[in-house]
Amino acid sequence: MVGVSRRLLLAGGTVALGTAAAAAAAASAAALTRSPVPAPIPVPTVAPSRSPEPLPAVRFGDPVPIASIVPKTSGTVMQQVECTPAGELFMTQSLTGSGPSLYTTVVSRCAVVPSDPTPELDSMTILDGGHGLGLHIQPRDDGGHDVWLSLQGPVTQDAPDGGRLARFAYTPGVYAIEAIPGGVTYLPRFPNQQGLYQESVYNFDWAGGVAVERMYDFSTGRQEQYTLRRIDDLVAGVDRPIGRMMVPVDPPTMQGFTTVGGSLFRWVGLSNSGSGAPVAADPMALEQFDWGTGALVASTPFPTLGQDASGAWRDGAYEPEGCSVLRSADGSVSLVVGVAVGAAGDHAWPVYRLPLLA
Repeated sequence: MVGVSRRLLLAGGTVALGTAAAAAAAASAAALTRSPVPAPIPVPTVAPSRSPEPLPAVRFGDPVPIASIVPKTSGTVMQQVECTPAGELFMTQSLTGSGPSLYTTVVSRCAVVPSDPTPELDSMTILDGGHGLGLHIQPRDDGGHDVWLSLQGPVTQDAPDGGRLARFAYTPGVYAIEAIPGGVTYLPRFPNQQGLYQESVYNFDWAGGVAVERMYDFSTGRQEQYTLRRIDDLVAGVDRPIGRMMVPVDPPTMQGFTTVGGSLFRWVGLSNSGSGAPVAADPMALEQFDWGTGALVASTPFPTLGQDASGAWRDGAYEPEGCSVLRSADGSVSLVVGVAVGAAGDHAWPVYRLPLLA
């Protein structure tokens, strides 16, 4: 396990490059051409070590509903969700693609209003784009948005070498990958423990200047590797982790992940398949891990999230989906999580803000 740097900890968990790192990362990203780039030669590095210090468990405030979305595209399933500083909600959805184990990605834009249903303003469909894993929305100077997303097409969902981080302009409509307006920029790749390239999924704390890379261990099917990187290193192709850990899976079932400060958070829980009851063996919860030690610090249950005023889930069905960071102008930080409720063909997606308390 690679420890987290001392500078990261002394800055209260936020990389001490602050907005300068974000600006540098944005400038580096803008310099990339909108065409596939070759994978860089990995740079062997050793991250600074530190003496393990106990990380306190994060306390959460009461869940705050921020949206209740009913999909416009039939047959889709919610995957990831993120709020922008401007107050828009973007999410990814997946639906069956053109062949076995292929999925089409829908990226949609909504207003952040706790109405039921929350209006979906527009959407971008990427044919055979993949499962919609990982999502970051970067505002552009012209008022548009760039999407950062793991594009899997044209390989299948179960292919170990699929899922490469890409950036492209958010453009409502339906497109094949090669026909996305403005083209696609593929970000540099990093090898797994066996020195091979494989599917990588990313989640960003853009204001904090860091990103989390998740690699599923296809060799065992029992663990995942999480790596914390500075965004400017990621864009430049410099393999210089500032944190790394291995986490067992299934159970719990990982449904979303993100990072804040010195903690990795995972939104976990198995679908209840419409039973009307929580899954006791794999409940809906937020796990907190310490980037410095790799230890599980806390698991906070949210057993009733997504229920309506009657105390039930729509059609008795729920599945936790998606997790991201929301930093507000007043300096407060929340995690944004989603819950898919309802039976197939009758889905709704309530989205919540979970405030992090000091």
